[in-house]
Amino acid sequence: PQSDFDFLPAAPDILNPIVTFRNKSINYTSFEWNFGDLNREQSDPDPVHDYGDTGTFRVTLISTNGTGLSVAEKMIGYTRDAGTNSSIVNGIAC
Repeated sequence: PQSDFDFLPAAPDILNPIVTFRNKSINYTSFEWNFGDLNREQSDPDPVHDYGDTGTFRVTLISTNGTGLSVAEKMIGYTRDAGTNSSIVNGIAC
């Protein structure tokens, strides 16, 4: 498999705390999301997640099939102040 994903909004804040993830992986038979805040998801390929606390979170998507696994990781930053979020560049919070 080849894991990949994206998410919106790219920089969640108090006005937009809910993040929609899209699984763009190919050739997988199962997957697991880890949102970086101790929450996981295994049933929805395109989950919606509400970050309840501020911080920078490492989001991981693990895709598997009969031949192995693939891991995609991206960083997401969340602040309580609208408009002051970290920017996301190639999935890395700056």
